[in-house]
Amino acid sequence: MKYFVLLIIILISCGDAPEVSTEESTEYTESPYSCHPDTLEKWKEWAQNSDEGLWEEDPDHSITLTYTRSYAGEEDATPAFYSIRDLEIAGDSIFIADHKGFRIVCMGVDGSVIWDSGEQGEGPGHYNSIYSIAVNDEYVLAADAGLNKVEILDRSGELLELVTVLNPNDVLFINDSTFAVLSSLEPGGDVHVYRCSGEKLFSFGEGYWYDLPENLIMRTQDSFNCLMMSDSVLLVSRWETYHIYPYHIGSRNVQSDIARPYPSEAMPPDIRFDDGVMNGMFYRNMGKLFIGPEGMLNVELPGFSTSGDILTGRNEERGCVKIVDRYDWDWNYLDSYCIPFNGGVQAYSEEYGYFVHDYETETLLRFTAQVGK
Repeated sequence: MKYFVLLIIILISCGDAPEVSTEESTEYTESPYSCHPDTLEKWKEWAQNSDEGLWEEDPDHSITLTYTRSYAGEEDATPAFYSIRDLEIAGDSIFIADHKGFRIVCMGVDGSVIWDSGEQGEGPGHYNSIYSIAVNDEYVLAADAGLNKVEILDRSGELLELVTVLNPNDVLFINDSTFAVLSSLEPGGDVHVYRCSGEKLFSFGEGYWYDLPENLIMRTQDSFNCLMMSDSVLLVSRWETYHIYPYHIGSRNVQSDIARPYPSEAMPPDIRFDDGVMNGMFYRNMGKLFIGPEGMLNVELPGFSTSGDILTGRNEERGCVKIVDRYDWDWNYLDSYCIPFNGGVQAYSEEYGYFVHDYETETLLRFTAQVGK
């Protein structure tokens, strides 16, 4: 028997976590979103203890983040967006997948809304579960896993084409004329390549993810995360694992896992069958892949509890930072650094810095980055 599970889970989370005092973590008030320097250092050392990075203790590559400003949030009477499920920075424009608003929002870095597109529904130009977007110079892509489609819009928000894809989890451009969709339920593999005209070219590849019991088919809305490299290679992760695989578009094969050992073991899915009824939980073990400062691969780790465990929704105390690993392009682990707030990294721009999602208030935060002491 096959089961379809629709999960909208953002349980973020390993070893003992660093002993951080309440005073260090909560009473350092340099800005609304900051941590005591000693707290940041303790979390960084803890993250790095499970592996040896090439840039550890190198002050020339250290990263210092400073809170700059916020956008929207629950205290805004007329917010530009209501919830963030994906975000892209293109020039001085921010493109947001507004899940609760059932739309794409294009706004300036200054916070002004340039346009928005979409509404709740099931037809063209309508969205139900918009979880991933991608932007290039000509097009905007919007993937809706609930409606099994990817919409192709122009840069002003006008709908051009609609592509049917079963349960698209992530979408990104390969080049100016083609894009890739990540879905394990669309036949042919994990990666599905299309022209921007809507024509499907090919599908390929399967990574070695968790084996699910009882022939379970996992239907999720944002499980995959991927990043396009310059040499026709996709880096692909899934949030319930600690795995990253290079998917080679040219040869259509999948390379071995490149992820380093993490500070603790991943939390496997907890799936149970009682009298033929399935229940259980998936846990978020990995976050965003993105190109960060100095042009290196950055991997967002899950948020950790203060006890070092993956958060399971059982009233654990959340750690006060977000940890990010860095790799070079030969897959060597470089070091880890901390964002001084336990939100979700949405994007990085060399000009504007980091854009981080405050889950509790649905606020988008911007942090500037300084490299080196």
